[in-house]
Amino acid sequence: FNMGDVLVGGKTTGFCSGGCKAIADSGMSLLAGPTTIITEINHAIGATGIVSQECKSVVAEYGEMIIALLASE
Repeated sequence: FNMGDVLVGGKTTGFCSGGCKAIADSGMSLLAGPTTIITEINHAIGATGIVSQECKSVVAEYGEMIIALLASE
């Protein structure tokens, strides 16, 4: 879907302010994106990231496993 700017605590992060593509999967507890934005979101909700890598690194390392898990459901 098309997404607008990402707000944290009602304030703009500047990420995606011009609009961008996003994927929402309500069956996953994974939050992936640029490290700075994810860290900001985690801090705002009192969470701690387990895997903290750039999105490309996560996809490169876990992509096949994620697809296999999604396909098995």
